[in-house]
Amino acid sequence: MGTDFSKKTDATGPAFPSDEGGGRPPVPASGLAALQVLVVEDDPFLQELTHEVLHSIGVPEVYGAEDGTDALVIMEAAPRLPDVIICDVEMQGMDGIVFMRHLASRGFNGGIIVLSGTSSRIMNTVADLVRRHDMHLLGMLKKPLQPTELTRLLEIAIPTNKAPRSEKVLPGSQLLTRADLRKGIDEGYVQIALQPKLALATGQLVGAEALLRWNDPLRGTVMPAVVIPVAEDTGLIDELTLTIFRRAAECEVVCRAKNTPLSISVNLSVSNLSALDLPEKLVQIIDETTADPRRMILEVTESRLMENLSSSLEVLGRLSLAGFRLSMDDFGTGFATLEKLKQLPFDELKIDRAFVSGVADDPMTQAILRSSIELGRALGLTVVAEGVETQSDWDALAAMGCNEAQGYYLARPMPAAVFTEWAQVFGAMTDAG
Repeated sequence: MGTDFSKKTDATGPAFPSDEGGGRPPVPASGLAALQVLVVEDDPFLQELTHEVLHSIGVPEVYGAEDGTDALVIMEAAPRLPDVIICDVEMQGMDGIVFMRHLASRGFNGGIIVLSGTSSRIMNTVADLVRRHDMHLLGMLKKPLQPTELTRLLEIAIPTNKAPRSEKVLPGSQLLTRADLRKGIDEGYVQIALQPKLALATGQLVGAEALLRWNDPLRGTVMPAVVIPVAEDTGLIDELTLTIFRRAAECEVVCRAKNTPLSISVNLSVSNLSALDLPEKLVQIIDETTADPRRMILEVTESRLMENLSSSLEVLGRLSLAGFRLSMDDFGTGFATLEKLKQLPFDELKIDRAFVSGVADDPMTQAILRSSIELGRALGLTVVAEGVETQSDWDALAAMGCNEAQGYYLARPMPAAVFTEWAQVFGAMTDAG
């Protein structure tokens, strides 16, 4: 049975290395100290080593499990679910792959870090499995564990609205009903955070992706992975998308007024593409907000694009005629053929983070990434890489001729009001050289 290894510590954690282009500050100790972490590892030495690393960077509450079965028992008995699970893949008992299935069936919505010494192919398979289970993959780490890399991934999981530590957050506690969603849309629970996009050739800020933030006064911040399926299942996805688009359009107007004109990307659900009046509704918002449609990018996920291709072709074609730019999101994870890519009027190709993070050290990933970039450029598309996590990722993408990048190495998502100020300062700094 796993042991409670929690220890209080005064360690503040190492500062992030300077990124020269992004200027990330170090993580405050209070941020990592808010996390509860479960380590699933069957090697006692590596288990203890991981605990020591976590304590050294300022994570006091750490629990250990020797395999997936042990981890599920600990999670059932614990006063609350962990914020992050660090899991090995190869274990003598329930291995990491089976454990992921059990986590998904229980609706686990915390962060997951895959830590393993197995091959990159198997690790990539596990990463894809986690995503297909709609769970939150923070990243993949190779053994031996590096404190700086672990700190970088853990910062992503720092909660913005923490439940009391004595309260156990059950898997279904964040579930929303149609009435909850209706009320939230009407009363302003829908907000956005903006994650910056930079040009790889110059380091200049060129745009941002608008990400849903559902700020519920009762539940706190509810994850998009919880909100969006409910919206799709209850017929409110169009209203939710239009609300997010309006917030993004307002942000575009503010940025332009501050002399920092930028493109703002908004994700469309495949369900949105079944609404044949979507172009008219988006144009109406453009007219009401005075946003520039040429600076509004609409992202469609590749893996679900082909579910209703006939209506998708009509809606996307009319959106393109209305002046919007279109982006194929998560390229490489779905089943779109080159023929379909040629048929649809895309302006941008976004490469999924699975083919970006750690590219400098993975020849297979390099080959896939290079071919995707060459394909996009040959089709006249702007190629954007998601999930840039290190200077090495940035350098590799620049050498391959990728156009733009976004990711935690450059800047983390920030509230719209903060972003518009940050963009102005960042733009001035970049222009000054």
